[in-house]
Amino acid sequence: MNKIVKILSFVFIFVFFMSIAVFSEEQKYVKVVPAKSVGPLTIGDSFFKYQKTFGNPDFRKELQNGDVIAKYNSHGLIIQYQGYTGEMHYIGVMRDKIGKLDCRTAKGIYVGMDKKQIEGMLGLPEKVIPVTSKDVYPDSDKLAIYPKKGISFHYDMYGKSLIMFVFSPAIFGK
Repeated sequence: MNKIVKILSFVFIFVFFMSIAVFSEEQKYVKVVPAKSVGPLTIGDSFFKYQKTFGNPDFRKELQNGDVIAKYNSHGLIIQYQGYTGEMHYIGVMRDKIGKLDCRTAKGIYVGMDKKQIEGMLGLPEKVIPVTSKDVYPDSDKLAIYPKKGISFHYDMYGKSLIMFVFSPAIFGK
């Protein structure tokens, strides 16, 4: 009987500590869902409800179409939203982490990956355009867009991903 109690105690303690380890691993992960979200930030949601959390952006630029680009270097985020309504159109991750949290898609794609690795997972992009706005994206050389998948990547001249954006495919009429 004493042996059974010891075994059950060991199993209970093992399961308890494993559940803590799994829970803390989940907290170190920010899920990037193409065409939908980066963590709690969801495409189509209002940026204004998060603005208090993020504070003033490190960089802000109003575009001719009424959108605003807000860049938060300390959070590793770039958010493009409609200036009047706050509706988020693009949510970008500028590095593989937000604070101490990893940012990855379910396929394991993250910022910092090589273009060939990403293309091996997603296929060739439907659109590739040169980056002209160097004040917003200073190190970017090309933008590879997957309109149907709701994801795009800014690459430097060496093919390393610098920014991963999620957006609604509806923006491209898909």
